[in-house]
Amino acid sequence: MKPVSTRLYALLGILAFATYVWAILYFLPTPVPKEPTYEQGPHLASREIPTNEFDELITEIKNDIGLPNIKVVVRVGPYFQERNLIAAIILVYQPTYYIVLDEKFLKELSPEEKNATIAHEMGHILFGSGSNFDRRERATTEMLADIFAARYVDQKHVSSLLDKAYSGYMIRKQRLEILAQGQ
Repeated sequence: MKPVSTRLYALLGILAFATYVWAILYFLPTPVPKEPTYEQGPHLASREIPTNEFDELITEIKNDIGLPNIKVVVRVGPYFQERNLIAAIILVYQPTYYIVLDEKFLKELSPEEKNATIAHEMGHILFGSGSNFDRRERATTEMLADIFAARYVDQKHVSSLLDKAYSGYMIRKQRLEILAQGQ
């Protein structure tokens, strides 16, 4: 059996080494990953086109909500056809958000309805998107985003956007196009 002082020195050595490792890990600066490039960002469709059409509105909203330094990238693509999405906001890399808009749906919208879509999606930065498992929470965040959009676009344009977005408009239009092809 080793004397107590030898075991104590061994224990103190282990404790000192553990403290040294902890201090290195704690005080070293954490590496900040580089912001993703367009190629590294999310790709939800086979073809996506970045657009700066909404930059002025996005800048106004970012300043109003007190987040002027976040980055918001808008992409247009065949999201409805490939993902059943007409519009969505995605947080990929804090503080970079991607708003994706379906190209066919976008063509159906007036300029005011397009702005309502952007403002609605920007509202999700403040209110979140709600849980996929809690329909009430999801409905609440959608309503809050709609109310937020009405701060930037007349309420009648938000209403007409909602009529198109939630009435099965795209599905109905797609079915009618298929039906017309059969004649």
